[in-house]
Amino acid sequence: HSIMAAVTPYSVILLAVIYQPELRDALARIGSFFMMLRKNKKTIAETETENTIHVVVDAACQIAQTEKDGALIVLELFQNVDEYIDKGYSLDMEVDRGILCGMFRDKTLFHDGAVVIRNNRIVMAGCKLPLRKNGEVVDGLGTRHRASVGITDVTDCVVVVVSEETHKISIANHGNIERDFNQSGEELRN
Repeated sequence: HSIMAAVTPYSVILLAVIYQPELRDALARIGSFFMMLRKNKKTIAETETENTIHVVVDAACQIAQTEKDGALIVLELFQNVDEYIDKGYSLDMEVDRGILCGMFRDKTLFHDGAVVIRNNRIVMAGCKLPLRKNGEVVDGLGTRHRASVGITDVTDCVVVVVSEETHKISIANHGNIERDFNQSGEELRN
């Protein structure tokens, strides 16, 4: 009884020393399992974002090919745009090419406003964005382009603009705008 009483407190350490290789393998497997779950979550999120980008580009290209339609699509990144815009209509919709194209049809409710996409969902439509009032970047550009630059001055979002007059696609980010992407979409996706 006295021998067992003396050895028992050290038995956990003794077992850890004896089974050290097996414990190391078990902990490595558990760690690998959690890393795999984390990697799969990241991959799913990245895949959803890539799908959203493809849908937005396809919609922009289709809108650019119509006669009277233009578009203003805000893709939120990390910073929420709510405090900088006049909210239109709150939504919670899947990002879909047909829905986006329908929202920007001439004489529809959302035609002149912006659509906001957050976490790969359409969350608002018919929004009014802050306009860039001065600067070389917006000289000679219309309201959609000035609004796209204005919102990117104050947030980290990316805005896709389709000109109603020229049917050209532009992208605004960090207070700048790149204009006249072709309507094939490949250059725009990149």
